[in-house]
Amino acid sequence: MELHLVVLATILGITHVIGKNTVCENEIPGFDDDMRISIWNKHNDYRSALARGEVKMKNGSARQASKMRELVR
Repeated sequence: MELHLVVLATILGITHVIGKNTVCENEIPGFDDDMRISIWNKHNDYRSALARGEVKMKNGSARQASKMRELVR
């Protein structure tokens, strides 16, 4: 799980895609709607797995996080 968060942060920091932003109109270079939606979906996939107690750690499974909020638009 930690590795996934590092990868996600890295993608946010180094992506250089220019596109039109309609979901969030703040013009951030390298951060377009496709990337934003992709990150939402990936975050919610990880959140869902954690909420169900499916995330494995070194010493067993991570605790369930059923109250973790889903990212929404």
